[in-house]
Amino acid sequence: MFFNAALQLEGNGNQSNYGRFYGEDETPGYAILNLNLGNELTIQNHNVVLKYGIENILDASYSTYADWNNILRQGRNFYMNMSFVIH
Repeated sequence: MFFNAALQLEGNGNQSNYGRFYGEDETPGYAILNLNLGNELTIQNHNVVLKYGIENILDASYSTYADWNNILRQGRNFYMNMSFVIH
């Protein structure tokens, strides 16, 4: 059995270099905190990989420079993924 964990801080500073001609505007900086967990186990000679975590733990309200019309990204998000390795 194998286990891993990662705490990730992701963000950008203010984006003030933009072109109004292309519909762009200034985007404020942001920072979000993510937690990623995972483990791998063996069931009947098959490896099972589980990945789960929380994105945007602090539920920050933000948009990135690439988001059209500054549409906000999703808030706190929980996820789980399971995959099977077949030999």
